[in-house]
Amino acid sequence: MNTEDQPESPAPLNLWQGINAIRRAVHYVKKDKRVGEGGYLAVTHDAVTALTRESFIKEGVLIVPSLQSSGVVLTGTTTAKGIPFIRYEARFRFRISNIDDPAEWIEFDIESHAIDQGDKAPGKALSYAKKYAVLKLLDIESGEEEEDREIQRPSITPSAGAKERVSPERLEVCENVASKVLDL
Repeated sequence: MNTEDQPESPAPLNLWQGINAIRRAVHYVKKDKRVGEGGYLAVTHDAVTALTRESFIKEGVLIVPSLQSSGVVLTGTTTAKGIPFIRYEARFRFRISNIDDPAEWIEFDIESHAIDQGDKAPGKALSYAKKYAVLKLLDIESGEEEEDREIQRPSITPSAGAKERVSPERLEVCENVASKVLDL
């Protein structure tokens, strides 16, 4: 077979190109878990991992956490059965490496904590730190509703001509109401 007829395989990406390729592929994760009774929505570690794992593998980018320091603080609260809640505090270092060139890497630290009454606090803190390491490394947007994403809504601002279309009398009323709202 003639080697001139074979298409050249693309050169492996450097680390920054790999991270950027993942950023292009993954740009939004939906908040998927309600925290507390009637509480806020949050993005889980599993949702971030499910969204990004294949892209990290495809682009040859590896994330390896290591514990730098940790400690336990009693919170002063207990369960109904009297078991104390602890606050586990940790600093993790994340090394982001190019698997094609392990000498090419970056590192950054993230502090994290978790409150638990058992042995799960260290794992919770690591999951929280890794979730945020990936979210921040890739600038991933998160939201409660797909429809609420800012990039899908056109912005309406006075500079877009809305203010100029309001009569002076109505504009004065609106400005008075806005002033009262701000005062409250």
